[in-house]
Amino acid sequence: MKKGTNMGADLMVTAVEIPHGREPDWGAANRHLEGLSDREVIEVVLLVEHGEDLDEDITLTENAEQYGVTVASARERLDTALTECEEGWCGGRRGMTLLSLVANAVLVAADQTWGDPVPEIDHLVMFVESGMAKAAGFLTE
Repeated sequence: MKKGTNMGADLMVTAVEIPHGREPDWGAANRHLEGLSDREVIEVVLLVEHGEDLDEDITLTENAEQYGVTVASARERLDTALTECEEGWCGGRRGMTLLSLVANAVLVAADQTWGDPVPEIDHLVMFVESGMAKAAGFLTE
Protein backbone atom coordinates (compact mmCIF):
# COMPACT_ATOMS: atom_id res chain seq x y z
CA MET A 1 0.00 0.00 0.00
CA LYS A 2 1.27 3.47 -0.83
CA LYS A 3 2.09 5.76 2.02
CA GLY A 4 -0.90 7.96 2.82
CA THR A 5 -3.43 5.59 1.24
CA ASN A 6 -6.41 5.02 3.48
CA MET A 7 -8.20 1.74 3.63
CA GLY A 8 -11.47 1.22 5.43
CA ALA A 9 -14.25 -1.18 6.10
CA ASP A 10 -17.71 -0.86 4.60
CA LEU A 11 -20.87 -0.78 6.69
CA MET A 12 -23.48 -3.22 5.45
CA VAL A 13 -27.08 -2.87 6.59
CA THR A 14 -30.32 -4.62 5.72
CA ALA A 15 -33.71 -4.45 7.41
CA VAL A 16 -37.24 -5.83 7.37
CA GLU A 17 -40.29 -4.23 8.97
CA ILE A 18 -43.50 -5.33 10.64
CA PRO A 19 -46.37 -3.16 11.93
CA HIS A 20 -46.22 -2.20 15.63
CA GLY A 21 -48.15 -4.52 17.88
CA ARG A 22 -47.82 -7.49 15.57
CA GLU A 23 -45.56 -10.32 16.67
CA PRO A 24 -43.89 -12.34 13.92
CA ASP A 25 -45.47 -15.72 13.32
CA TRP A 26 -42.31 -17.83 13.40
CA GLY A 27 -44.36 -21.02 13.02
CA ALA A 28 -45.85 -19.74 9.74
CA ALA A 29 -42.34 -18.88 8.54
CA ASN A 30 -41.20 -22.41 9.37
CA ARG A 31 -44.18 -23.94 7.56
CA HIS A 32 -43.38 -21.78 4.54
CA LEU A 33 -39.78 -23.02 4.60
CA GLU A 34 -40.94 -26.63 4.80
CA GLY A 35 -43.19 -26.04 1.77
CA LEU A 36 -40.43 -24.68 -0.47
CA SER A 37 -39.35 -26.95 -3.30
CA ASP A 38 -35.79 -28.26 -3.54
CA ARG A 39 -35.20 -25.94 -6.49
CA GLU A 40 -36.47 -22.90 -4.55
CA VAL A 41 -34.19 -23.48 -1.56
CA ILE A 42 -31.15 -23.93 -3.80
CA GLU A 43 -32.05 -20.78 -5.79
CA VAL A 44 -32.30 -18.65 -2.63
CA VAL A 45 -29.00 -19.85 -1.19
CA LEU A 46 -27.14 -19.45 -4.50
CA LEU A 47 -28.63 -15.97 -5.02
CA VAL A 48 -27.64 -14.72 -1.57
CA GLU A 49 -24.26 -16.40 -1.23
CA HIS A 50 -23.03 -16.35 -4.83
CA GLY A 51 -25.41 -14.09 -6.80
CA GLU A 52 -22.82 -11.98 -8.59
CA ASP A 53 -20.65 -14.97 -9.40
CA LEU A 54 -23.29 -17.31 -10.83
CA ASP A 55 -22.63 -18.52 -14.34
CA GLU A 56 -25.70 -17.70 -16.44
CA ASP A 57 -24.53 -20.08 -19.16
CA ILE A 58 -24.96 -23.22 -17.04
CA THR A 59 -27.91 -24.77 -15.24
CA LEU A 60 -28.95 -24.22 -11.64
CA THR A 61 -27.79 -27.76 -10.83
CA GLU A 62 -24.36 -27.10 -12.34
CA ASN A 63 -24.04 -23.83 -10.38
CA ALA A 64 -25.06 -25.65 -7.20
CA GLU A 65 -22.46 -28.37 -7.81
CA GLN A 66 -19.80 -25.74 -8.55
CA TYR A 67 -20.39 -24.12 -5.13
CA GLY A 68 -21.04 -27.33 -3.21
CA VAL A 69 -24.66 -26.42 -2.47
CA THR A 70 -26.89 -29.45 -1.97
CA VAL A 71 -30.59 -29.54 -1.16
CA ALA A 72 -29.75 -30.62 2.39
CA SER A 73 -27.16 -27.88 2.90
CA ALA A 74 -29.48 -25.23 1.40
CA ARG A 75 -32.35 -26.28 3.69
CA GLU A 76 -29.97 -26.20 6.65
CA ARG A 77 -28.83 -22.67 5.73
CA LEU A 78 -32.42 -21.45 5.45
CA ASP A 79 -33.34 -23.11 8.74
CA THR A 80 -30.36 -21.35 10.34
CA ALA A 81 -31.49 -18.07 8.78
CA LEU A 82 -34.96 -18.46 10.32
CA THR A 83 -33.52 -19.35 13.73
CA GLU A 84 -31.11 -16.42 13.70
CA CYS A 85 -33.81 -13.95 12.65
CA GLU A 86 -36.00 -15.14 15.51
CA GLU A 87 -33.05 -14.83 17.90
CA GLY A 88 -32.34 -11.35 16.50
CA TRP A 89 -35.95 -10.34 17.15
CA CYS A 90 -35.49 -11.44 20.77
CA GLY A 91 -32.15 -9.63 21.16
CA GLY A 92 -29.96 -12.71 20.97
CA ARG A 93 -27.75 -11.87 17.96
CA ARG A 94 -24.73 -9.57 18.02
CA GLY A 95 -25.26 -8.27 14.49
CA MET A 96 -29.04 -7.79 14.69
CA THR A 97 -31.22 -5.39 16.61
CA LEU A 98 -34.87 -4.44 16.82
CA LEU A 99 -35.73 -0.78 16.23
CA SER A 100 -39.05 0.72 17.19
CA LEU A 101 -40.15 3.43 14.76
CA VAL A 102 -43.40 5.40 14.60
CA ALA A 103 -45.50 2.88 12.70
CA ASN A 104 -43.29 -0.20 12.51
CA ALA A 105 -40.83 -2.37 14.31
CA VAL A 106 -37.74 -3.00 12.19
CA LEU A 107 -35.39 -5.95 12.46
CA VAL A 108 -31.99 -4.64 11.35
CA ALA A 109 -28.84 -6.61 10.56
CA ALA A 110 -25.64 -4.58 10.27
CA ASP A 111 -21.89 -4.90 10.62
CA GLN A 112 -18.62 -3.67 9.18
CA THR A 113 -16.94 -5.78 6.55
CA TRP A 114 -13.68 -5.79 4.68
CA GLY A 115 -15.39 -7.65 1.86
CA ASP A 116 -16.13 -10.80 3.83
CA PRO A 117 -19.69 -12.09 4.11
CA VAL A 118 -21.66 -10.89 7.14
CA PRO A 119 -23.65 -13.91 8.37
CA GLU A 120 -26.47 -11.94 10.03
CA ILE A 121 -27.04 -9.94 6.86
CA ASP A 122 -26.99 -13.06 4.68
CA HIS A 123 -29.47 -14.71 7.04
CA LEU A 124 -31.86 -11.76 7.03
CA VAL A 125 -31.66 -11.55 3.22
CA MET A 126 -32.37 -15.32 2.96
CA PHE A 127 -35.32 -14.84 5.35
CA VAL A 128 -36.75 -12.20 3.00
CA GLU A 129 -35.83 -13.75 -0.39
CA SER A 130 -37.26 -17.15 0.56
CA GLY A 131 -40.65 -15.67 1.45
CA MET A 132 -40.34 -16.60 5.14
CA ALA A 133 -40.47 -12.93 6.19
CA LYS A 134 -43.79 -12.38 4.43
CA ALA A 135 -45.18 -15.61 5.88
CA ALA A 136 -44.17 -14.41 9.36
CA GLY A 137 -46.04 -11.11 8.90
CA PHE A 138 -43.21 -8.82 7.84
CA LEU A 139 -43.38 -6.71 4.67
CA THR A 140 -47.10 -5.99 4.88
CA GLU A 141 -48.75 -2.77 3.70
